[in-house]
Amino acid sequence: MALRYAGRIIRTHGTSGQVVIGDCIAHFRGFPPGAVLQVGYSSAFGKPYTVKTSSSHGSGRFAVTLQGVTSPESASTLKEMGVFVEEDLLRAQTATQYFDDEIIGASVVNRDTGEEIGLIKEIWDTPANEIWVVDYNGKELPIPVIDEIVKHVNIKRKQVSIYVMPGLLEIVENTPNDERDDDDDDTEKD
Repeated sequence: MALRYAGRIIRTHGTSGQVVIGDCIAHFRGFPPGAVLQVGYSSAFGKPYTVKTSSSHGSGRFAVTLQGVTSPESASTLKEMGVFVEEDLLRAQTATQYFDDEIIGASVVNRDTGEEIGLIKEIWDTPANEIWVVDYNGKELPIPVIDEIVKHVNIKRKQVSIYVMPGLLEIVENTPNDERDDDDDDTEKD
């Protein structure tokens, strides 16, 4: 089974070797007791640890006790390491249908006409919702990931069906490429 990134150990907590796992994926509900985590700088070189206890420790953070980690000193050796879990566990603990890497490159189609709009090239996380950025005729078309717009996601076919609200495509069609605000281009033109 494939391992997926679930977060990273950001610090120790208390005097009994507990760690705080943060940077967890969105909507993650935690690490159930008995779950096996691979802890390391990559999933290929991780060391397995079994979860004894886990509790919420703020937004996207969990205080976790791992079997065999019994002191702040032993916990501190794990600091900044990634936490990887089996994909099935991650899906069960997020109730997600898909992960970001499964969405990137997916074809976006108009659910009413079946016409392909473009491919998802990146994902923006915003406080309100995710935005899927679609390459639409060489321009960036932001698609808000909300129920009113995203109608169906088929990971096996790598296809997303959306409702194209009136004016959505026209916003991008009427914007020249040179009006984009690129932070990378700080040079002045004479």
